[in-house]
Amino acid sequence: MAIKQSISFKRQSDKAKFKGLDGAFGTTHQKRQKQKTCLSFAAAEPKITRAAIEPPNTPTQGTKEMYRKHVNQIIDICEAKQSVLPVVTFTLCTIQAGLSTCLDQIIDVNKHGASSRFMWGQKGKGYQYTKSHDAYLWGKVNHIKETLGTRSQAAAVAAIELFLPIPNLGMVKAAFVAQQLGFNVACIDSHNLVRLGLEAKHVKLGKVKPETARRKVQAYVAMTQEKGTAYWWNSWCKYVAGNKANRKLDTGSAVSAYHVTCVNAVNV
Repeated sequence: MAIKQSISFKRQSDKAKFKGLDGAFGTTHQKRQKQKTCLSFAAAEPKITRAAIEPPNTPTQGTKEMYRKHVNQIIDICEAKQSVLPVVTFTLCTIQAGLSTCLDQIIDVNKHGASSRFMWGQKGKGYQYTKSHDAYLWGKVNHIKETLGTRSQAAAVAAIELFLPIPNLGMVKAAFVAQQLGFNVACIDSHNLVRLGLEAKHVKLGKVKPETARRKVQAYVAMTQEKGTAYWWNSWCKYVAGNKANRKLDTGSAVSAYHVTCVNAVNV
């Protein structure tokens, strides 16, 4: 209880901000003008090093190293394998499943590929799509880093849009893939929605026109960047540590390190 209290939100203000994603696409001139102001892209940045991906004003000062250390390790793994498949496979395994089950899922996926019993629904298609397009996705995500950096809103939007075509990801999980690769964005998943007192509809794209989808991705990125990627990573790891699905992962650090273990276990 003490842990959850220490990372509690100013619920009403945060809730109102995220609900604003639904109302961001009104038809009035006033709404369009307000949106245009709030969602303007930051200028392209020079490429930054992985050591510089920690936001300067992280509220969770005591756990800075958790995000910095483990995301850098994930980036190193992907760079060594020249592949986004490790982070995408891990992300697919997290969908509607307990985090602590992911390693066993990955071991099975390594053996059976898209036919694994854990690649149910559209997950198998997402895995196969990524495997087939891995070279393109890897080259493209690095081009985004080289041209836009990883800190700007434009960079995060571009990364999410790169991964959105992968079957079964959606905006939130595409953002999680981008977050693991060092972009300043976060995964507002079911746990974070509970913390915010929101429903899933507030962070889903739905079937909308491309320009509407772009605006919603921009709004989502802008919202997560208010607190920054490290805040969301660190506080989420602390929040789920030791819960019913993660009894063996009983600290935030253990939860965070488990991400690295899973990503590293994926065969390319």
